[in-house]
Order: sequence, then C-alpha cells, then structure tokens
Amino acid sequence: MTKESFKLFANKYKEGGQPDMKMPKDAELVIEGKKYEVAAWENTDKNGNKYLNCVISNAYERDEHPVKQVQEQPGADKEPLADIPF
Repeated sequence: MTKESFKLFANKYKEGGQPDMKMPKDAELVIEGKKYEVAAWENTDKNGNKYLNCVISNAYERDEHPVKQVQEQPGADKEPLADIPF
C-alpha cells in the first residue's frame, strides 16, 4: 500500500455532535480507487491528556446538480378553470 496523506481543518461551523476538525469539501482521500472522508473530535482522557478521535468513512457523494422533486397535484392535468360552473 502506498502512503496517503490528508489535511484536517477546524470546523468553523460546528453544531451539536459534528467533528471539531474535518477535510475541506473539495478535498479527496483516495485509497485503491475508493474515496474517503476523515473527521476528528478533540477529547481528553481521564489523566488530562488530549487526543484526537478520528473517523475514516466512505465519501459522501454530493450531487453537483440536485433536482428538486415536484409532486403532482391530483387533477393537475385539468385546465385550471374547468371546474367553475359558468
């Protein structure tokens, strides 16, 4: 296996359980043709030693051109004024 490297940056917009550090959105970690993401949480053990808890997961595939699904309304194929009795 070859040596791979990546960079983690502080998560400026952290909310709730989100990681303290993560890869930039435009970064990729590719190992044997598979894309991965890395995230890290800062922790302190019972002796006061700081450490990073890191997670490597399959990359989330972002849709470059998301399509908004529009649900058809019942009777949408009728003309809008067809039900008016005059």
